[in-house]
This record gives sequence, structure tokens and C-alpha cells, in this order.
Amino acid sequence: HSTPPIRPGTRAVASTASRLGRGGGAGTGGTGGTGGAPSVHDLFASRPDRERLGSFFDYLKPGERPGAPSVVLDPQVRAMSADTAVGYRVRDETNDRVLDASDVRAVMISEHGCLDRLLEPDWCANAYRWTVWTQSCVARAFPDAADAIRAPAVIARILYRYEREILRAERPWVRRVLERDTPAKAPAVLCVAAVRSNGRSNGRARLELTDGWYGVDAALDAQLTALLRRGHPGLQIGAKVLVQGAELRGGDEPVPPLSKAAKDVHLALHFNGVRPARWDAKLGARRRRVAVPLRTLRPDGGACAFAVVYVERVYPGTWIETDKATGARTRRGDRAEALARDRWERARDAEVERIKIEGGAW
Repeated sequence: HSTPPIRPGTRAVASTASRLGRGGGAGTGGTGGTGGAPSVHDLFASRPDRERLGSFFDYLKPGERPGAPSVVLDPQVRAMSADTAVGYRVRDETNDRVLDASDVRAVMISEHGCLDRLLEPDWCANAYRWTVWTQSCVARAFPDAADAIRAPAVIARILYRYEREILRAERPWVRRVLERDTPAKAPAVLCVAAVRSNGRSNGRARLELTDGWYGVDAALDAQLTALLRRGHPGLQIGAKVLVQGAELRGGDEPVPPLSKAAKDVHLALHFNGVRPARWDAKLGARRRRVAVPLRTLRPDGGACAFAVVYVERVYPGTWIETDKATGARTRRGDRAEALARDRWERARDAEVERIKIEGGAW
């Protein structure tokens, strides 16, 4: 049987593995959407009334929830950073074992039905890094969330990523930007994963931002760099920021997010395009631009993506006429200008008529 043509309006899903910078991949089809691969996660379809993250913690910010940090937390978890997360080994108490990124990949293949040809080691190591760091942040912030850094929770989160990105080809914001399929100026909520430089050496601070799936370097302008040096909480590690109007610099060609070329590009952030986001805001792309108050903008803070202004007063139009001979200026309102224009047109018509009469006499 021949393959039916793709009709207008049909959503075509391509393999996602071959675009991560390592080759490989498969065609679409089957229950999982890629080469007949089985589905491994229902994407919370069984929880249609899924609530915001903050609702699980009574909408209290990290540190506001009563109780001390859980004493069962590993010292490594307490000091976990986005750089050390990839080397952490999660504990699986049920099977009395500890797992690193390669072990988690093996478990996903042997126990959860993931396909070896789709679950590439680099992808799994990256997913493991960001999952472990995110889960450790939750475990540190809330005393009763220590299980977030256990192996079952970590594996479940990576299975979720596998289902969405590999099987269903749903690319996160950072990946789409690096692959030049989404403009960098599009609004998104990102998290500060690391402060690479405070800008004292070259005048511009550099951060690593993440959408929870991939990381990307970011260079701050002078205004944001000054805020970072002053210790502004909105630019500290773990803070979430709303980014609008950013620029992708360092190259003009698409780059896979896990390739070496991705390290050469960065986001250029401007003061007028960065605002603090709620601690429980969902990371990734935003559907609409967010308006910012006019009073928060700075003339040297770059372009503003969206601002709402209110008209308080409407002034009538003003016309200014300058006499070329004397340089004197005459200001008129709309009505006075209309009368002056009418007088000028009548004088012009009279002059034209006089010239015609004098010309006829010759």
C-alpha cells in the first residue's frame, strides 16, 4: 500500500533524535509516535485536574513552609548544583541500589520499555542532569519532599521527557531557539542554573539559564550586571525570570543543543526584557507577551517587547509656521490653522488670476 500524502492542516511529526547532534533516529508511527515505539508515560492524562506546583505546598514560597529541611537529605543533595548533578547517584531503596545516568538509562530500557536506539547516552545524561538538579531543589526547599530525589521519582521524570521529546517530538523552548525554529525574542520563563561570571573582568555578567530541559549561556547587559552584583534575588541561582526580546548571538546557523557548536552561542539579555517570575511558574515558552509597567523601563535597557500605557490627557493639535524672512514663529490651533490656510488659498487664487489677466494683455 502506498503512503497517503500529507494533507493541509495535518500535523507531521519527524524524528527528534537525529537533531540533537549525535545522529540516529527513526520514522514516525506506532503508539508512541516514533517507529512503533511503545508509550512509556501517559503525560498525566489520568490526572485531568492536575494543579499548579504551588498548590502542593499551600502556595508558600521555598523557605516559608514550617519545619526544618529534612534530616534524611544526603549532604550532596544539600550542596547540589547544576554542574555536580550529572555525577550524583540516586538511591533506589526498593531494590537496594544506587544509579547514575548510565544505570538509569539501562533501567529505562530493561524495565520500562524504552528503545535502546532512541535513548541515546548523551540525551539521557543531559536529562538526568537537569532532572536531578530540579528534584534536589524541591527536596531542599520543602521538608516533606525528600522523596523527590529518590530513583523512582527521577526515573519517572525522565520517562516523561522521553515520551514528550523523543516519542512525540515536542521540542522545548531552548532547543527550538538553538535550532532556529523559534525566535529568541519569543517570551519564555527560564531558571538561573549557574552564575558563570559576575562581569568584573569584562563588564558583562554571564549566566547559564535553563528551561528545565536544556541549558544555554546568557550574557547580561550593563543594567542587569549591576543588579547581579548588588545581589538582586531575581538573578540568583534557582530564581525564575521572564525573558522577552532576547537575541541569539554567536552564529547564524541552527545548532543541536548537545553539540559542541551550542557552546559558542548565547542569549543576549536586556534590562527591559527581563522580569522576575513566580517561583512556581511553569518553565518554557509563554503563549503571549507580558506587558511591563512604563515606569520600570530604562532608556539604555534595550527594546521593550510589550508595554501597556493609559491615555490620561489628549491635547489639541498645534501648528507652527516659521517666517523664512524674519524667523518668527506663529503657533495656531486646528481652527486657526484652517482659517489661515483658507486665507492663503484665496490669496493664491487671486494672484494666479492676476497673472493670467496680465499675461492675456500681452
